Amino acid sequence: MAMVVCIDFTASNGIQTAPTSLHYHTVNKRSQYEEALHEVCAIVLDYDTDKLVPCFGFGAKVNMPSFNTYNKVHHCFPINGSETNPNLFQLAGIEEGYRKCLPFLQLSGPTYFAPLLR
Repeated sequence: MAMVVCIDFTASNGIQTAPTSLHYHTVNKRSQYEEALHEVCAIVLDYDTDKLVPCFGFGAKVNMPSFNTYNKVHHCFPINGSETNPNLFQLAGIEEGYRKCLPFLQLSGPTYFAPLLR
């Protein structure tokens, strides 16, 4: 089995800096997305032999140093910014990748899954 992570960064989740957002976190408290990632990945990763997990986001305008959508919504982007190697290693890598990408995203939309499924 090979695990793949896809995270919803559409505006329906709320602005990530607002306490009501599903992406809101503090130094001492995980976001609701981090809680879900932690719980699901902790189980599914036991069945992924290499623990290298391609991690993608959708529904955001991305302004990463290595990946920029120039103010256009992207529906399938690597959360680590690497189109050639979107893999993150183990649960700690996934959680770190998620936290690191948030400041470079403007949540937008709409929710459009087709590019992720391809």
